[in-house]
Amino acid sequence: MSEKPQQEEQEKPQSRRNSFAVIEFTPEVLDRCLKQVEFYFSEFNFPYDRFLRTTAEKNDGWVPISTIATFNRMKKYRPVDKVIEALRSSEILEVSADGENVKRRVPLDLTAARNARIEQNQ
Repeated sequence: MSEKPQQEEQEKPQSRRNSFAVIEFTPEVLDRCLKQVEFYFSEFNFPYDRFLRTTAEKNDGWVPISTIATFNRMKKYRPVDKVIEALRSSEILEVSADGENVKRRVPLDLTAARNARIEQNQ
């Protein structure tokens, strides 16, 4: 009788929460990965993303790539070494020498970015 519950447990589908499908890192996939991270640091997102902004402010503009890899849209890009490879090709972002962190090459003027968005919405 104790065998049946074990069988039922084994037959349950695995949670997608902690499972990641392995994707092939074609040039197109590397480009999509890069564009996503560049968006996070863009004038359209960064001034309004409190978490990312405060993380960067604590570290002289640097954000751990391991943190970015936890974002929902980034979870599919594994292994993280491939994300680092993609980020190294960016003209907008700079990867630290140890490959652990990323930041904008030219910091954003947050006040100007916010004002531009306000003007755009009027």
